[in-house]
Formats: sequence, structure tokens, C-alpha cells
Amino acid sequence: MALSNRLPADQWIRDRREYRSIQSSAKVFRQPHLTMLYLPGQTQTPRFGITVSRRVGNAVTRNRV
Repeated sequence: MALSNRLPADQWIRDRREYRSIQSSAKVFRQPHLTMLYLPGQTQTPRFGITVSRRVGNAVTRNRV
């Protein structure tokens, strides 16, 4: 029996409004190939979201990334 490596659905950020609100008030951590936005202490459970720039390619390519 294999364990799943996926986060539970309630821990994903999917709503565009929520991303925008995080972007407007987040702290930023930058590396050459990664920019991480975060809001410390907002919820009991950490939440996670991923965005991939359109510069990477079309929707199929971004989904594979």
C-alpha cells in the first residue's frame, strides 16, 4: 500500500482572489528560479499554491511543470 505524497485539497490555494490578496501583503523570498510569497501565521494549517509564468509555455507545458 503506497502512501500519497499529495497535500489534502483544503491545503491548496486555488482561488484567484486569494492569490491576489496574498500578493498584495506577502513577504517575499527570491532565488534565481523561484519566488516564494508567504504570510506567516494566517491559519492553523499551512496552505500552498503554485503559479507558473506563461513564459514557460502553453497550458499543457505549465501543468506538467
